[in-house]
Amino acid sequence: YYTPRIAGAQFGASYIPDTGSEDTNMAPTHNDKSAYSMGVNYQSALGDASVALSAGYYQAGQVMTPVALKSGMNDAAINVGQYMANTTAIEAYATAQAEGTAAAGALDDMAVAANAAELSNAGAFDTMASKTDDKTFTNLGLQVGMGAFGFNVAYAENDGGAYMVAKSPIVQIVSGHTWDEDGDATTAETAETADNNDPSNDMARTVLVEDTSKDYDVVSVGAIYSDGPMAVSVGWIASDYGNGDESSATMLSVGYTLAPGVSSKTSIFQAQGTKGGSTVEGTGFVTGIAIGF
Repeated sequence: YYTPRIAGAQFGASYIPDTGSEDTNMAPTHNDKSAYSMGVNYQSALGDASVALSAGYYQAGQVMTPVALKSGMNDAAINVGQYMANTTAIEAYATAQAEGTAAAGALDDMAVAANAAELSNAGAFDTMASKTDDKTFTNLGLQVGMGAFGFNVAYAENDGGAYMVAKSPIVQIVSGHTWDEDGDATTAETAETADNNDPSNDMARTVLVEDTSKDYDVVSVGAIYSDGPMAVSVGWIASDYGNGDESSATMLSVGYTLAPGVSSKTSIFQAQGTKGGSTVEGTGFVTGIAIGF
């Protein structure tokens, strides 16, 4: 629903009963998730000067899904020391494979060890429903025009509301007993307490923690100059994720009207980002003729 524009201001709102896909080639997904959004914008002009403001908010419900948690609560109990040793072996193989620093024979041995570690960790789990919060998205924008020049700035914030299994186990102290590498209780003569505890032989228990890779902030700024048939613009956008990843991009564009409904457009852009400590970057060039009628 959109209200009439009154004194330059307009309000809009929407409701989405099903936020997922209902494609004929697949089973419906997320059709039990609803969402709503609302926004407001304001426009005003005085001579060659103009200003536009906007703000919006979106919120969507999310459904919990089953996840596997490492645990000492079943027959395949695993202690913290073994769990962490397995995790170290898995990460060491992944690093050596990515960096290509290990000899072929050593890499094969690391692969075997990592596979055994995966099986060991996979053998100790419980299944439970994951925790989720509502997903929210908020955005703000400002655009100012002065004659042939225009400037804009925008900001957006996304809270994914997602959770994941913690990579490191939460130590569960068990007073009155110690545990061997198989997770079995030993005799009481070497019993440990909360005040005198060796965490490596405690039962390993992981929990759900917030998945900050789904949370991010975005900011963008831009400027445009338009004079007769020619227009030139430059823009920059940057994103910061909750887990430390980030990305940014810059683009320069030129457009020229060749005839009514016919124009040439060219853009040059450069982008880079970091994910998991690795940096990726690239440069692009696009040009062509646009026809409209």
